[in-house]
Amino acid sequence: MSLGEPRGLMSPQAADERSSLVTKKVGIRRIYVERLFGQYTYDLLDKDLPLDTATKLLLLYGDNGSGKTTIMRILFFLLSHLDGQGHKTKVAQIRFKTFNVEFADGTSVVAERPQDVVGPYDLRVAKGGEVVARAPYGLEEMHPAEARKVDPDRIVRYYEESAAREIEHAKLLQFLKDINLGAIYLTDNRRVLTTIPGLVPRESGRDVGVVMRTMRKLADDESDRGALAFAVHQISSWATRQAFRGSAQGEEDVNSAYAAIMKRLAYAPRYATQGANLQAVIEALKDQGRRSPEFVRFGLIKALKVDEIVEDLRAADPQVRDTMLAVLEPYITGLKARLDALEPIRVQLSAFVDTMNSFYRNKIVDLDAEHGLRITAATGDKLQPSVLSSGEGQLLYLLASTLVAKEQSNLFMIDEPEISLNVKWQRQLLHSLLYLTSDSNIQFILATHSIELLTHYSRFVRDLNNIEQ
Repeated sequence: MSLGEPRGLMSPQAADERSSLVTKKVGIRRIYVERLFGQYTYDLLDKDLPLDTATKLLLLYGDNGSGKTTIMRILFFLLSHLDGQGHKTKVAQIRFKTFNVEFADGTSVVAERPQDVVGPYDLRVAKGGEVVARAPYGLEEMHPAEARKVDPDRIVRYYEESAAREIEHAKLLQFLKDINLGAIYLTDNRRVLTTIPGLVPRESGRDVGVVMRTMRKLADDESDRGALAFAVHQISSWATRQAFRGSAQGEEDVNSAYAAIMKRLAYAPRYATQGANLQAVIEALKDQGRRSPEFVRFGLIKALKVDEIVEDLRAADPQVRDTMLAVLEPYITGLKARLDALEPIRVQLSAFVDTMNSFYRNKIVDLDAEHGLRITAATGDKLQPSVLSSGEGQLLYLLASTLVAKEQSNLFMIDEPEISLNVKWQRQLLHSLLYLTSDSNIQFILATHSIELLTHYSRFVRDLNNIEQ
């Protein structure tokens, strides 16, 4: 099945070439890290871009051991606004001197150690160069046994300082929340970390990050089958919510149409004498009829009986026909309003289904508001997500998560997206991710060794070149 070009979305072939890949005042434009592991300093910046712009795609490339994965981890944990997850403590365990994230809107988030690459660090948020929040992290806490041995005044000072730090911490988290990243991070071992509530199933004793062991073991590992099944459930629920939202948006116009119908029925003779144009009404009805199959395909509306209505119109007594026309005109107006309201949802559903089917062979993916996501073999047999290959499962998870999250997320990080994907799929993957999100501000940051990705998207590659050498 070829990948169509639904209205409102750019084609995957053009996605990486369109100017919409450059965003103004949205996204991360620079990552600067000093003395990572005590030896690497990187300045990941496109110097040709204006200060208030960023790109929707960043590819981190470097030798094994250069720190690509570590940079992704620091980025997620520093920018997370979640409390009680230990994210800022995890940063303290990584060796670096400075880590600076600059956004296109002038906001910066900086973690900095005063001298060495280990120990406590200071985290601050600045807007337009002015620090608006800061807090220290990684400080040693006083053990109760130690507290009994020290001067009482020192204990009081310690707890007063701790209370002050808690206030600073809460203020900083609020500023991070206001950045509104909605970050998602798919790690190299396929652990999913996110700051978006409900995006992944929550496990007892775990934080928002959910362990998804390697997709290669999908067929053997019950927890992985559950994680993929949850992604299928999420996108099925998303389709239903979107359809309901679209219907609600068109409800006002539909209600107005019904009010007009009632009025015309009440004053039928008056409207009938206006001599509505039979052919014009029929053409207007057929226009909506021609639009309707794509909406029916995704369970957004029931099939219209346009041919039956036209046949009845043509066969009706002229006087009765005038009344029918008077009623039909507001009906057609309301129908058009409803389809117009559902059009953005239809576009997104079509984009996802056509994209998935451009990858899969001997399997067909369907997604509609009534039945959710379904996978069918070429034989017609219904398939469970658990029977997909590791590459098929990973692809479904990536694209489903992207579609569900794009309204809540502005940052999607993927470590080695090429895992389990053949060369052809690697080449298509980024086209598809950008295609599905071309109507949103979501930014992708990927760490990769894939020659396919690096070659086709060289404009967006950030080489990890040690500038201290």
